[in-house]
This record gives sequence, structure tokens and C-alpha cells, in this order.
Amino acid sequence: MGCITKLLTSLVAVELMHSSVLNLDSPIGEYLHEFADIPKGREILVRHLGSHTSGYQGLNIATPESAYFYTWEKFVAFFRDTPQMFTPGTVFNYEHTECVLLGEILRRLTRTPPLQLATELILDPLRLTVGTIKADIRDPLIRVADSAPHGENGGFKELRSVPYCDFWTASLSSTTISTSDLAKLGEALIGLRHSRLGNRTLEHVRTPLVHVPQQAGGPRSEKMPRAFGFGSAQYGGALFGHNGSARGQTCGFRYDPVLRAVIVVALNSWQPYVRDFLIKQIAEHIAPSVSALESACLVEDWSWSELEGSYASCVHGVSLVSSRDGDQLTCEIVNKSIGATATMTLSRDPQGTLVVQSSAQHLSVGLFHDAASGAPCMMVGLNAFRKVS
Repeated sequence: MGCITKLLTSLVAVELMHSSVLNLDSPIGEYLHEFADIPKGREILVRHLGSHTSGYQGLNIATPESAYFYTWEKFVAFFRDTPQMFTPGTVFNYEHTECVLLGEILRRLTRTPPLQLATELILDPLRLTVGTIKADIRDPLIRVADSAPHGENGGFKELRSVPYCDFWTASLSSTTISTSDLAKLGEALIGLRHSRLGNRTLEHVRTPLVHVPQQAGGPRSEKMPRAFGFGSAQYGGALFGHNGSARGQTCGFRYDPVLRAVIVVALNSWQPYVRDFLIKQIAEHIAPSVSALESACLVEDWSWSELEGSYASCVHGVSLVSSRDGDQLTCEIVNKSIGATATMTLSRDPQGTLVVQSSAQHLSVGLFHDAASGAPCMMVGLNAFRKVS
């Protein structure tokens, strides 16, 4: 399930809100005493956690320490000192530790692990069968091997499935689920199946709270959402959903409460553009109007000189430097924590539409200004960058 765990945690949070157990408009320091004395604890609201608008610089989950050996105690020290990149509630940035914070709030309020709450409220009433990465490996009848493209002949090699440590359970759990059961979860979100979630909860998670800048990418870039509610992305019109990805798998499900339709695609290789292509083809078959939801990313009001410079990322250890080369802008993204680099070239066609070429096929780029400072910013995939010099 990967990141789809975030949707389960968010559904539980909204259900507790409607039960008057949790206030989404309370500062997180009200529930997490470790942060009551710092600005982030007073300014970041619970609502910001589920909509990915907290604005702080988060952990780099590409590092082994963060992914496999992290603890709540380490995170408390990290969170207290990590810089605040954007004013809370203003900028979308897909930060995985936000749902860890949300899960810890739920655990303290109910004295129950958030995944157990999700099981009682959602999974068990829907009679869904879930497993774990470790358990599946021991059962060859249900295990789906993680795979990666290998060589130039279109073949694949098998990868070793390694679950994240327990710190990530509320955000990136090791829970596994079949595609048919994932479809049943989607059916519950459009009212075709009954869980213990109220209708107000189902409406709340998909109500847009923040808009995501329009992005452009190459033919193999990942499809970005248009807006985000409390736990559920909006991909245009009435098409909502979420994705779950690991280094060797990816799945995505979309649900349309108007058409009362659910689409599920899962691959045993991390190729998000294939996942998104299949979702788009199925969606257009169900409702041809879906194809009209896509629009060009216009950049005629932006100058490359304004965008040239150094950018800080909302991901610890990641930075971006852009330099102008005639009528193009070259952007180099450096993940210092793991020694990786990606290069993107931005240009515009005669119609003023952004054209992106990227060494990392899945990346796309959008442009926006920080409302507080007016600084130029870039949305690269799901992560926000702010110009600092």
C-alpha cells in the first residue's frame, strides 16, 4: 500500500473530528507536548498535516538511516530544529513525516495504534484481507516480487522487499493488499460499500484544501494532482485518489463519486508513468470528458532571469541550482544525502507553454511565487523549492 496508508490515517482523523475527539484546527503542540514551546508547534495545525501544507523541511527518506533505523525520539530533535520553508497552510509539499505526526496524535488521543484504528473502522467492516511485506515473502502463492527494469532488452530483475521501520507505520506502512480489495476500498469512498465511516468523512477527505501548481514534464513524467484535500488528491473534475510506491512496485487508485466508478492499477515495478498511462486510458474509456481535464502549463509571464539562482528544498539534503543558457533554463537537483543528481532543461514553445526535458523521467516542473515573500518557487514533482539567492 505504501503511501495509501496516509489515506487510511487521514480517514481515521476526520472520523474522530466528526466524533468531536479531534479538532483539525488546533495547533499540533496542543496534542504533542514536545512541540508546544516552539513556533512550529503553535503555527502548524492538524489540518495542515493531512493536506501536506505544513511547510517545514522534512526528512530525506532516500537515506537508509531515515528509512530503516529511525525513531520518534530522533524525529523530535529533528523537527524542533528543522527550518520552516513556507508559511503553514499556503504551499503544498508532499512530506511523509506529516502523517507520522498525525498518527502520533491519533495514538495519544485514543491510546490505539493508528493502523489498528483504520482496521477497526475501515478494513474489517469491508472484509478486506491485508498482509505485510515480511509475511508475504514467506508465502509464494500471494507474494508479488518487487522488480526493476534491467538491461536494454526490456527485461526486469527482482529486487529484495525491505519494509520501512516502525516509525513510518502511519505514513508508509508495510501493509499489503490485493488490487481487488483496493478497489473495494475505493467503492467504500463512493458509497457502494459500507464501513464505519460517516458520509461527512468521505466528503471531507476529498474537499480541496490546497491547489497544486500546474506542471509540465516529459512523456514519462508522473501525473501530478491538481489539488489536495485532507488525505485525498484531486486529479481533475470529480476524479480523486492516491498512489502507493516503493522502489520496486507502484499502485494507484482513483474514484469518481459522480460516476460512482473506481479504477485500480498496480505494477510490480516502479514505473509511475505506466501506472498513470493505464489509469488515463481506463478513465477515458469510462468517461471521455476526462481527457479534457488536462491543460498546458503556460509560462509566458515568467523570465528565466527571475528564475535563475539557488533554491532550498522542503526535503533535507536536497537543493536546486538553475542557470540561464540563452532561451533555456538548466536546473540541477542535488540530493547530497545520497550523492544523486538530476538535470532538467526548461524552455517554452511559441505558444508560451513550458517544455521540460529531464534526466529523471518521472519528474515534472511547475512555477509559483511564495505568497509571504514573493520569492520565485518551483514545484518539482511533489516537492516544493524556494529561491534563496
